[in-house]
Amino acid sequence: MTLTGDKRLNKKLAKLAGKDARKVIRKAARPALKVVQKQAKKEAPRDTGALRRAIRVRAIKRSRTRVGASVVLGAPFFTGDTFYGSFLEFGTNRIKARGFMKAAAEKKKRQALAIYKRGIRNGIIGLAKQGGTGGGVPASPPKDKGPRARDEKGRFI
Repeated sequence: MTLTGDKRLNKKLAKLAGKDARKVIRKAARPALKVVQKQAKKEAPRDTGALRRAIRVRAIKRSRTRVGASVVLGAPFFTGDTFYGSFLEFGTNRIKARGFMKAAAEKKKRQALAIYKRGIRNGIIGLAKQGGTGGGVPASPPKDKGPRARDEKGRFI
């Protein structure tokens, strides 16, 4: 799953210096994907529990054009102690694909995007308060109790 901000946030990020923008994105992505990670652990098939324990939020390999994080099975697909997780996710010619990671991403996409947007906004505000250098306030998942959050169109998130 790829998370991106809405058009207004992308315009604001484009105005930031490259290093500051990357820092804001990195700080916003991790808490947003924690929600997806939690759901993926719930969705994962359970036998020994090793597959669930292997689901992690990892930083993606940095480059000049990419920065962020992703939800992964401990090692790259089809490798490591939980290599079979890839077979369960994508299927084989004998095993039907279960798609537990994809299902978790779809279920939590709106909530993750809302947390990501909030983190980006907080980061931009933090940079503005600090004069354009340093980091912002990291995003945190919304509390379960109290009024529900709404997006820019007034829909519940």
